[in-house]
Amino acid sequence: MVTDLRRRHEGLRLKHWVNLNSIKLYNSLNVLRGETTINHAEDLRVFRTPDPKLRRRQGAQVTRRLALLHAHGLIAKVSRTHRWQVTPRGRRLITAVLAARSANTEQLVNLAT
Repeated sequence: MVTDLRRRHEGLRLKHWVNLNSIKLYNSLNVLRGETTINHAEDLRVFRTPDPKLRRRQGAQVTRRLALLHAHGLIAKVSRTHRWQVTPRGRRLITAVLAARSANTEQLVNLAT
């Protein structure tokens, strides 16, 4: 992936591209506009297993994980959609876990005392 950020007289342009496919974001007069160019769609294919039993099992695993996160109050379902949103409690927990993961043992001991 290659990224290019240019400041133009109209505003900013951010461009990402992989092989012959690109996405450009323009910021002009506080309006964000996106543009995509797809010349080689094979680069964007999603791998899915051909086995329907395995695909169903993977879908069930995702459903169980979502139910577990929901039961712990870390995510909440957006009504009338298939979307889930991280709750404030979930944000605090994610922040704490990421901070602990990036800290070394000595830093964690110093914070605990």
